[in-house]
Amino acid sequence: MIPLAGYLEDDLRWTQPLAGVRSYLLEAESATLATLRFECPGAALASGQTAHQIWRFSHTGFLKPTATIKIKGHQAILALYRATWTLANGELTLYDGTQYRFRPTNLWGTRHAFETCRGEVLLRYRSGHAFGKLSERFEATVTATEVGRESRDVELLIVAGWYFLTADRGSAALVALLDETVPAVTRPADCRG
Repeated sequence: MIPLAGYLEDDLRWTQPLAGVRSYLLEAESATLATLRFECPGAALASGQTAHQIWRFSHTGFLKPTATIKIKGHQAILALYRATWTLANGELTLYDGTQYRFRPTNLWGTRHAFETCRGEVLLRYRSGHAFGKLSERFEATVTATEVGRESRDVELLIVAGWYFLTADRGSAALVALLDETVPAVTRPADCRG
């Protein structure tokens, strides 16, 4: 896999190579920069990978889901995401207290952004469907702003945002319907993002 750093000034493209399979590639200029793969259809558990890191994503809850992000092979929670209604709108808090907001930026839910807690946009997502013969794929374009390109968390945010969008679309909420367990995390008193 090729490091993202050299491509952050380009529009990056999340693609779904096979319709119906919840596996996605982040590409730029035909180079694969990241992947996101769900364990099985309808599952809330997924792995995201870049050249520098592998993360494990999972979520629970239905009306106000909560997602956790861990580094693969570690039990400690790296980040906790608390959604306001669906996974496509919420707040991500990293272990060091840094906070980011992920939210829709249009009425139809096809555009989203990651922002700092001061409202600076880091990443923009434009998602939609690609149609082929008897198939439909969910895809998106991701654009990093200057602030986003300078963020130490940009790789995690690019993959996490796509997880929130794809998990929200899938049937994973049905699997987690009865599980409203929320992991404990200390929320910082001030904004450090």
